Amino acid sequence: MSMKILAIEPYYGGSHRHWLDGLQRNSLYEIDIWSLEPRHWKWRMQGAALSMASRWDASSADYDLIIASDMLDISSFKGLVRSTHTLPKVVLYMHENQLVYQYDDDPERSARDLHYAFINYKSCLAADRVFFNSAWHQLSFTEALTKYLMRLPDHIDLSSIDVISQKSRVLPVGISYPNTITQVPTTKPEKPIILWNHRWEDDKGPNEFFEILHQAKANGAIFGLIVCGEQYRERPIIFDRARQEFAEEIIHWGYCDSRTEYANLLHLADIVLMTSKTENFGISLMEALYHGCIPLVPDRLVYPDYITDQRHRYRSMQAAVKKLIDILDHYQTIDCSLWIALAQSFAWPAVIGRYDAELGAIIHS
Repeated sequence: MSMKILAIEPYYGGSHRHWLDGLQRNSLYEIDIWSLEPRHWKWRMQGAALSMASRWDASSADYDLIIASDMLDISSFKGLVRSTHTLPKVVLYMHENQLVYQYDDDPERSARDLHYAFINYKSCLAADRVFFNSAWHQLSFTEALTKYLMRLPDHIDLSSIDVISQKSRVLPVGISYPNTITQVPTTKPEKPIILWNHRWEDDKGPNEFFEILHQAKANGAIFGLIVCGEQYRERPIIFDRARQEFAEEIIHWGYCDSRTEYANLLHLADIVLMTSKTENFGISLMEALYHGCIPLVPDRLVYPDYITDQRHRYRSMQAAVKKLIDILDHYQTIDCSLWIALAQSFAWPAVIGRYDAELGAIIHS
């Protein structure tokens, strides 16, 4: 009899959805998805446990394992289940965590939102196994959790950090790369093309991105610009300003209607410049590398784990501008084969065996 897994995703959109859909398509196990719409993330972290517990109580389906993302309060979910329908083991997959998330360079807002970090903490304790999407993510969470617990008024249980660590593993994101290129440009622009392929939000560092481009242009750099990625009703004002400033450089501006269109843009681009303030894995970086883009990344977060060549990492705005100009001058001679291979190592066919082995071991333990 085949094993059945229930996947619970309270925020079924963006990278969470791509990851879960890929897992469902590629796993040897039968996976059902219970999901909620990708909006109101704070309410999802607060209220999804009640919605999902009620759905569990009303269901008669028999599952061998539950896997949930960090948007589910697992401790509340377990506590709210009332039926005699026994819960199987529950696995937590940490795409991100609220302990190290940066809110628009606003320390006061970050302090207010630490309640959501406590939800992540409780979920880790309540889960039977915790998977982090990178080693850097696991380490940064553990370090931040230690500091966070020391801020609590009393009854601090630092031993709980060891409890979480002992049941934690690193399980990298599996990526379903964009569709095969169908529209290779017949006349590729002679100038190198810089890529932005992230959400249009402050945590991805758009102000820094466009400032680096502004300074490079002021120093005589010539380039084209592709700006794509998911947009929301409210977006940083810098995008409107940048669209005017870089009107002559823009080759594409706005969301892609299909994965094929997105793949075509990645194939057209030459350089991917990363400026994110928070990054635990880096799917957009891997998608760009997969299509042969040259990386320029911050010397922080998860990026040094991937980009070991110091010539493609920067520690300051000035260094980023200088290195970007150098790459623009020599982009045609830079070998991208190692970065392409890195990206390929995270494709679903390369990682699904590890997923199935890890999940199967939990089911049979």
